[in-house]
Amino acid sequence: MMAFGVTDLSHDVLVTPTRAQMNDIFEPDAAESRSATSSGLAKVLALFCAFLLPRTFAFISVAGVVACATLLQLVASCSKTGVMAVARPMTVAVPSMNTGQDESPTDGGSISRYPRGFWQMWALQFVGWLSVCTWSFYFSSVWAQILQAKPGTPDFDAAVQQGTQWLLYGSIVFLAAGSFLTQLSAPTGLLGGEMMSMCAAVTVMAATLAAVCLAHLSLQARYVSIVLVVLAMPISYQILANTPFAWIERQDGFDAKSRGKFTGIFNSSLAAAQATTAVLSGPLTAAFGGQLWSAYAAVVVVDIALLVFLTLGYLCRRLERRKFSSSVTGAHCMLPNGKRRPATELQKIAAQLAVAIPELGWSVCEALFIPLLIELEVPAALLSIGWAISPLFGLFLQGYVGRQSDIHGRTPFIVFFGAMSVVGLTVSPLMPLLSSKAAAGMLAMVTFGVADLSRALRWKEQMLEVATAVLSGPLTAACGGQLWSAYAAVVVVDVAILAFLTLAWCKKSGFRTMAGTWGSLRSLGLSAAALAAQLQDSKPWWPLSRRRLTLSLLAGYLLSFLNGDERRPGSRRSLFLLAAVQRFWNAVLPFFFNVDCKVEDIEELRACDQCVVAVHPHGVLSFGHYLLISGFHPDLEKALPARRRCALSAGVIFKLPVVREIALGMGCVDAHRDIAERCLCGGLSLSVVPGGEREQLLAQRGQVEKLVLKHRQGFVRLALQHGVPVVPVYVFGEAQLYKQSQLLFGLRSWVQRKLGIALVMPYGPWGLPFLKFPDPIRMVVGKPVHMPRTLHPTSADLEQNHARYVQALCDLFERNKAASGYGSHVLEIV
Repeated sequence: MMAFGVTDLSHDVLVTPTRAQMNDIFEPDAAESRSATSSGLAKVLALFCAFLLPRTFAFISVAGVVACATLLQLVASCSKTGVMAVARPMTVAVPSMNTGQDESPTDGGSISRYPRGFWQMWALQFVGWLSVCTWSFYFSSVWAQILQAKPGTPDFDAAVQQGTQWLLYGSIVFLAAGSFLTQLSAPTGLLGGEMMSMCAAVTVMAATLAAVCLAHLSLQARYVSIVLVVLAMPISYQILANTPFAWIERQDGFDAKSRGKFTGIFNSSLAAAQATTAVLSGPLTAAFGGQLWSAYAAVVVVDIALLVFLTLGYLCRRLERRKFSSSVTGAHCMLPNGKRRPATELQKIAAQLAVAIPELGWSVCEALFIPLLIELEVPAALLSIGWAISPLFGLFLQGYVGRQSDIHGRTPFIVFFGAMSVVGLTVSPLMPLLSSKAAAGMLAMVTFGVADLSRALRWKEQMLEVATAVLSGPLTAACGGQLWSAYAAVVVVDVAILAFLTLAWCKKSGFRTMAGTWGSLRSLGLSAAALAAQLQDSKPWWPLSRRRLTLSLLAGYLLSFLNGDERRPGSRRSLFLLAAVQRFWNAVLPFFFNVDCKVEDIEELRACDQCVVAVHPHGVLSFGHYLLISGFHPDLEKALPARRRCALSAGVIFKLPVVREIALGMGCVDAHRDIAERCLCGGLSLSVVPGGEREQLLAQRGQVEKLVLKHRQGFVRLALQHGVPVVPVYVFGEAQLYKQSQLLFGLRSWVQRKLGIALVMPYGPWGLPFLKFPDPIRMVVGKPVHMPRTLHPTSADLEQNHARYVQALCDLFERNKAASGYGSHVLEIV
C-alpha cells in the first residue's frame, strides 16, 4: 500500500523515510514507474527481516509458553468435568426452561475419547491468533510510517484520509461478513473445530502474510493487498472469538465449577493484549523516532500490566458470580443453600470492581474515537462511527444480546471493555503525536469522563463537575498549542477528583453507581472539545464548524444510545435525577392530578431486604408504575426506596431518544428474565407490570377492570427461586384515564403478539386523543406475600403460589375499592 523506510540491519533502528520516499507513498503512479523487480524484492526482504521476523518470533515465543499452559489446563479441566473422561460415566443436570425440573443429556454424559475436532480447534485458535497478530502488526506498522508526516501538512491530511478509507473498508466487510459468519461458528460448521476450520485458518494466515509482502511490489499488488487484509480481519476475528475454551464449554458434560484456574484468564487476556499491542505499537514507534525495539519493549510492558489487570478483573467477575451483593444496609454473601452471611471487605470491593470494569471500559472506548470525529470531514466521520461500533455489532450477532446466553456475564466482554479502558487511558497522552485538534478533543473527553463520576454523589458535587467541564476545553486553547501544559493542569484536577471519589467510595460503597454514570455528559464534552479545537484557529470558527459540531454531538449520543446500559442494572441510575423527579411531582401533582398513595404495612415492607413489586393494572400509559418508580409519596419512599429498586420496562422505551436517558437515570432496565435475575442476585428489588403489552392493549374505561394475570407466572418463579416476597400494588383509576378505540383491533393484536409493541388508540373527553378523564388515582400498596425459596420450582409449586398471590391481590382490591371511589367496580382475571 505504501513504501516503508530503509532498514539498517546492523542496528535495530528504523531510519526515517526521505522526502522522495514520502512522495512515493502519496504518488503511487510515480513510485510504480521507478520501481523495479530487484528493488521490490529488496524491500520485501528488508521488511521481512526488520519487521516481520523479530515480531513474529516474539509472538511465537510468548504464544508457545501460553499455549502449553492453556492446553494443559484445558485437558485438566475437561478431564475433571467428564468431557474427556475415560471409563467414568457422568450425568449433568440441565434445568428445563418449561417445568424447572432437571433433565439428563441424551448421550448419558460418558465420553471415552477426546471430542471430535478438539486438536483441530486448538490449532485453529493458535493459527488464528497469529493471523490477527500479523494483521494488527501490518496495520500499526503502516501507521507508524504515516505518522512521520507532521500534523497540518498535506501529507498528514492524505494519510488521515487514507487511514479512514481503511476503516471504512473494514467496516463494510465486517458488517457483511458478520451476518453469515456467525452461522458457521457452530461446532459442526466451518469455523467450529472440524478439519476445514484449520484449513481456513491457515489460508487466512497465508493471505495476510502475502498481503504484507505484496503491498510493496506494484500498484496492482497494493490493491490486492488491501483486499486480502480487509477480508482477513473479520474472518480472523471470528476465529479468535471461537476459542478452545469457549468451544469446550459448549460440550455436554462440562462443568464450569471444575475448569482450570488459568484457562479462561490466558485465553481471553491474549486477545486483549493483542488488541492493545496493535493500537499502541504504531504511535509508540513514531514516538521513539523509529526505534522499533524500544517501542516494542514499551508495548510489552503495557501488555504485562494489561494481563495483570484483566486477571484481577476475571477473578472479580468469578467472585461476583457467587452472588456477592451490596445494599444500603450493608453487603452480604448469598450461599448456594439460600442462606446469607456477611461478606468481607475484599469481597465487597471485588463485587464492585466486577461491575465497574465493563462500565469504565466502554466509556473510555467511546472517547477513543472522538478526536477522529472532530478532525475529519462529515462523510469520513460517519463512516468511522460505523467502524467503531462494528466489533460490538459482531458480538451482538454472536451472543444475540442475552436472548440465548448471558453475554454481559461472560469473560470476553469484560476483557474487551477492560482492554479499551487501558488503551484509552494510555493513548491519551500520546494524542499530540497525531494532531493538536485531536489532542484537544481527547483531553476534554478524558476530563469530562472523570469529572462525571461525581454525578453519583450529592448535588453539591455538581459544582466540581461543571467547573472541570467548563475549564478543560478553554484551558487547552489558552495554552496556545502547548498541549503538555494543558494536560498537566487537567491531570491535577482529575487526581483531585479521583481522590475525592475514592474517599466517598470507601465511606458509602457507591462505586457501582459512580462507575455507571461515567459517560452521561458525552454531548457536553464533545461540544467543549470541538470548541477548543476550533479556537486554535485564527479565523472565525462557528460558520465553519456548525456541521462538524452537530456531527460530534450526534456521534456522542449515538455511542451512548447503543451501549446497552438498559441491560446492566443500576448502571446509569442517578440519585440526583430521582430527587429532582420527586420534587417535581410534589409540586405538580396537587395542581394537575388527583393522586394519593396508601401503604398498608410500612414496617413489614421496610423489614424486607428484597422484594418483587407487582403493579396492576398496566393501563394505557402505565402512569401508576411511573409514579412508583419516582417515589412520589413519602410513605412510598420509606417502604420501597427507589435507590434499592430496579424497574422492568418495555424494550421500546429504550429506543426513544431522551426518554431512554430519563428511564435509565431512574433505574429502569429491559424487561428480560436474565436481567431480572441479575437484579435480584445484586441485592436489588424489582418492580414489574405483569400484564405487559397485552394488558395495555385491553385497557378500557368501564366498570370491569381486566387484568392479564391468569397465565403470567414469571414473576412468581423469580420470587420462588430467590426466596423474596411479592408485594401487590393496585392503582385505582389507572384503567379509567382513557377510552380505547376498537379500530383495527385484530391487526393491533397481531402486532403485539409478533413484535411486542402495543399500538394503543386512546381518547378522552369529547373524543380528543390523550386528553385524560378527571378520575382520581389511588395507589394502594398491599402486604407482602412471602414465597418459600425453591431453586427449581415445579409446575405445582408455581400454580400454588401463583394462586396465593392472585387471591391476595383480589382481597386488596376488595378492601380498598370503596375508599378509593370505585366501589361498584369488578375485577376480572384473564
